[in-house]
Amino acid sequence: MSANSWASGGNHVGYVGNGPGNTLTFQVNAASAGRYVMNVRYANNQVSGSGNYNTNVVSRAADITVNGTATTVMFRNTYSWSNWWDLPVPVTLKAGTNTITFGNPSGYAPDLDRITLAPLSR
Repeated sequence: MSANSWASGGNHVGYVGNGPGNTLTFQVNAASAGRYVMNVRYANNQVSGSGNYNTNVVSRAADITVNGTATTVMFRNTYSWSNWWDLPVPVTLKAGTNTITFGNPSGYAPDLDRITLAPLSR
């Protein structure tokens, strides 16, 4: 955990990824099996090259694995490491305990502030 006064509770998780063993794993309990929206609150201010130009911003990827099923999700640049954006990610959960892992074997995932889950209804 790292301090950031703009993050929820003043802390966030950074430096996830940039190698296959550097992951963030947590467990969540679902009352029933089905589709859920996992809201990921994140920050990303990675740039390519020098200068502060919009063409230099870089999106970061995270491999999100839910109970063994992986999906790659792209996280846009938020223009500051203290500017937290929300990205809703649909996931399928089973009833009971579910394991969710964030990682990226070849680069860093975005900094993560908060994850929330809610049932997806039509």
